[in-house]
Amino acid sequence: MPGNPSTVRRVAAGLALIIAPTLFLLADIISPAWSDDTAQHVQQVDENPGRQGVYGLLSVLGFTLLVPGIIGIVHLIRGPGMTLAHIGGGLAVIGFGAGPALAGSGVTDAVAVDTIGPEAYTVLLEGLQENAAWILLVLLIAIPSLLSVILMAMAVWRSGF
Repeated sequence: MPGNPSTVRRVAAGLALIIAPTLFLLADIISPAWSDDTAQHVQQVDENPGRQGVYGLLSVLGFTLLVPGIIGIVHLIRGPGMTLAHIGGGLAVIGFGAGPALAGSGVTDAVAVDTIGPEAYTVLLEGLQENAAWILLVLLIAIPSLLSVILMAMAVWRSGF
């Protein structure tokens, strides 16, 4: 399909921005019910390991597709919002680019419950939740992602898009 590279890039970015949220929606529909109680969550994963694995895979793919979609948005913005768009896009690549590491926990849950058993995995997860490094990882993903969305919105507004 030869064509204008600019058109191909825009279509690819647009498709990525449509497919990524669709994958997130499918992941949430397929996912076993989520619980804040660790033991209950592990029990739900143990009852539906295949669904949990598919949930994790769809989430990883969704985050992976967000990155080229956001880069496509950055390339569309011209004029006074361009600097904000590039800063926001860079933060988005950092934040959403690290998303698959966090989303991969869905696959890890399914494999770990099957491998070491639900009781041992519950103990392991409860130990991780008490570790400050886990919270730091989540914040390192959440803060750039949130800032990127704010900056990208300001860039779109400033450019008069």
